[in-house]
Amino acid sequence: MISPEDRMLLSKSIESSRILSTGQKKILKNIIKFEHGIAMSTLVELMNQYKQALFSNIKKLVERGFLIRQKEMVYIYKANEEKMIEIINTYKKIQENK
Repeated sequence: MISPEDRMLLSKSIESSRILSTGQKKILKNIIKFEHGIAMSTLVELMNQYKQALFSNIKKLVERGFLIRQKEMVYIYKANEEKMIEIINTYKKIQENK
């Protein structure tokens, strides 16, 4: 489980990640705001973009394990907590070595 102090670092950790594209970072930073996940339609509204513009990056994030896609009434996208902890730990190591 991500600690409250690590949760505060998560957005910074995502932003500094070198393994994510700019579009993927923006998507992840919006999705982590919703602990229980977010529907694509809500993400489209939140980011003020077309579904087609987001879909490619979301698909890649799911394939790479950064997002989990669950079927409820609609598909819900959640951040994979294990991957988020990995991003935080990488960020902390980089900061320690500076």
